[in-house]
Amino acid sequence: MTKKITKNLFMIHIWILIFTISNTSSCDARNLNTNDKIQSTQIQKSEFLLPISFENHLVKPDTTISKQYIRKELYNFISILIPKDFRLMDDEMFMFKYGSKVKATTTVFTDQNAEANIALEKRGRFSSIENLKIRYEENIGKKEGVEDFKSEVRKIDNLDFLIITFSSTARDGRVYNMMFFCNINKEHSLVGNINYPSPLHFVWNEKREMVVNSIEVKTNKK
Repeated sequence: MTKKITKNLFMIHIWILIFTISNTSSCDARNLNTNDKIQSTQIQKSEFLLPISFENHLVKPDTTISKQYIRKELYNFISILIPKDFRLMDDEMFMFKYGSKVKATTTVFTDQNAEANIALEKRGRFSSIENLKIRYEENIGKKEGVEDFKSEVRKIDNLDFLIITFSSTARDGRVYNMMFFCNINKEHSLVGNINYPSPLHFVWNEKREMVVNSIEVKTNKK
């Protein structure tokens, strides 16, 4: 029980950190031009940093995909592949892991043991994905206990996605995270986090790539 509580508290900390970083520079939005003022208060302000390049992240055709995954449509503007054995996290578990503040705009899918989770949230538009990249490199990349930190800006469905991966220490082992961020349209952004304990890394290291690279944006479809 103590191990589960510790792990859940860690996930609450990560989600709060995502929310905090995304909103840190809301006051700076007032200095932007009038066209930027409609982009919500989650606007960031920082400098551009060249992305770290990653290889072989394209989703390859696989006849087993339809048997293992199901495509879910969310927020009327995106769809994503979710493992068929995942379910929506129940309200009690959601409140325990993520709290009440993000319930209205957040959808979490989880496995049968609530160990591997795919959390997706609709937010206001970010001022810049590159600026957001620097903030996470400074706030998470240099955090004590964080290992294997990597970040890149990747094209998915012709949009720029910030992808951040890292592992962090918990009392019952290491927890792996794959965060992703994208401005979907002039008003909204998508924020996601795939997380799981270290014993599942061998399986989920590939699965998380499949899930993230499967994202399709309705506004890109004519």
